[in-house]
Order: sequence, then structure tokens, then C-alpha cells
Amino acid sequence: MMTFLHDWLPIVISVFALMFTGMNFVRASRKDTGSIAMERATMIADLRYIREAVEDMKVDSKVLREDLRSMDIRLTAVESSVSSAHKRLDAVMKTIREEV
Repeated sequence: MMTFLHDWLPIVISVFALMFTGMNFVRASRKDTGSIAMERATMIADLRYIREAVEDMKVDSKVLREDLRSMDIRLTAVESSVSSAHKRLDAVMKTIREEV
């Protein structure tokens, strides 16, 4: 019995150690796979959020451009009106000075 333990005990212990090492390796790789999948899912969600934000900014930019065009047209009309009013005021002021 003693020679059996002496001869086979180290082999049995080595086999169990290899089994535990293998099980731990498999368990660790599954955890790594899960964490990688979680990171990828997070990145995909972040990319979707960024894409939606960029699309919103494009829409806002288009609306802003349209507003600027409208303001440009209105400003041109106001400048024209002010120029016309200025000419009329000059004529009125000239008339007043001539009468005085």
C-alpha cells in the first residue's frame, strides 16, 4: 500500500491539479467573453447615441440655414426701407431749412 501511495499519489495530485487548472481556465475565458460582449454592447449603444446626436445637429443646421436666409431677405428689405426713409427725411429737412 505504501508503494502504491508513493508511486501513484503524485500522479493523482498532478491530474487533479491539471483538471482544476483547466476548469479555472474555461471559467475565466467565459468571464472574459462576457465582459468583451458587454463592452461591445456598450460601444454599440454609444455609437447609436452619437449617430442620433449628429443627425439632430444636421437637422438643426438645416433649420438654422433656412432661418438665416429668411433673416437675410428681411434685412435687405429693412435696409431698402431705411434708405428710402433717409432720403425722404433729407428732403423734409431741406424743405424746412429753406422755409426758415
